[in-house]
Order: sequence, then C-alpha cells, then structure tokens
Amino acid sequence: MYHILSYQSQIIIIAIFLFPAVLMTPLLMDFFIPSSLTSIMAEIITTIPSQDNGTTITTSPFLTYKNPTSRIRIQYPSDWEKLEFNQRNVVVIFRSPPENSSDTKLENLLIQVGNLPSQNIPLNEIASANINALNQSLIDFELIELNATTLSGNNPAHKVVYTNREGKDERKTMQVLSIKEDKVYLITYTAEASRYDRYLPTIQKMIDSFRTGDSGIIEV
Repeated sequence: MYHILSYQSQIIIIAIFLFPAVLMTPLLMDFFIPSSLTSIMAEIITTIPSQDNGTTITTSPFLTYKNPTSRIRIQYPSDWEKLEFNQRNVVVIFRSPPENSSDTKLENLLIQVGNLPSQNIPLNEIASANINALNQSLIDFELIELNATTLSGNNPAHKVVYTNREGKDERKTMQVLSIKEDKVYLITYTAEASRYDRYLPTIQKMIDSFRTGDSGIIEV
C-alpha cells in the first residue's frame, strides 16, 4: 500500500495554521480545518501496483493542470499522480511515483485555496503566527528557513522550511503562503528529510509555474 507521505503532518499543517485569535473567524477555521479532511486523506491512502523504477530521479515531461473553479494553473511531472478534490479548500495533490517496489512513502505537493473574511490581514502576521503554532504542535520542530518570496509571478509570499519527527521518521516540509485580494493560497511540499533535496528542483519548477486569477486560466 502506498500513501501520501506524512498525511498526519499535513492535517496538523492545515489545522494549526493559526491566525491571531482576533482574526480566527469561522471562515478562516473553515479553510484550515475542513470538516471533510479526514475523508480526503482516507481517499489518498490507496493501493497501486508495485513497480521498480530504480533509484535515479529522472525528469519527466511536464503537463499543465488547470482548475477553473479555483482559478489556478500549475505544471507537474507527467509521471506524478494527480488527486483532485471538490471538498472545501483542498484543491489538488500531486504525488511522486514510487522509486522502487519498497518505496511506500511518496513525496507530495498539496495546494489549498480559501477565502479570507477581510483583505486587511497582513501576510507577515499570518506567517509569524503559523511558525508559532507549528513550533508548539509538532514533535522536534526545527525551523530551517523563513524568508520572503513571490508566488504566481510577482505576488508577495512567505516561504517556510522546517523539519519535524513522526515516530522514527524525520520529515522535511516547505510551505509557500500568499494572499491575493480575498483569497489565500497555501502550497505544501512534504518529503522524507533524506530525500527532500532530491525532489526539490522538480518541486521548485512546479511552484514557479503556479498562477492564480486570470493568469491561472489564460496562458500567456
């Protein structure tokens, strides 16, 4: 059985992406704690045929994924599995193919799009609150990187890279958070710590291709 790597961590990521209490409205809670998330994760745990792809990561042709409802567009490797959801704010998850027959934990990229109740919520305030919540909630949380970046061309964003432990496994995660008008976009990449860098060029290409709004629908 293959499963998305560290889906329990992703539940934590979504559930504890904490806003200041004064801003924790039902709409924001709805974004970070979709009631259907448990069933979504159950769908992700799926059995697929065993295969042996060796241990070398090769570059596959990229396809373009579009979601007119969420108004997003992103490129992804053609050999990665695409899992779409119409439930709340989880839009799509892309997961890597198994490297060999014993590879049961698959690297993945998760995209969420949600509504903000106000356009006056500072991005840096959200990012700071997120770090505090992750630090308090994850086992052996260690912040590796925190800096400003851009998403969807030149839209301001915050990038967070951290490690944590689940049982005997060390996970490494990157989050990119951005706000545009009344929407909040959260992209989360999760991998085994030992394999994080191996997939990072592919992940970075995916994130660099991400577009929202009109540019998410119309390719230029």
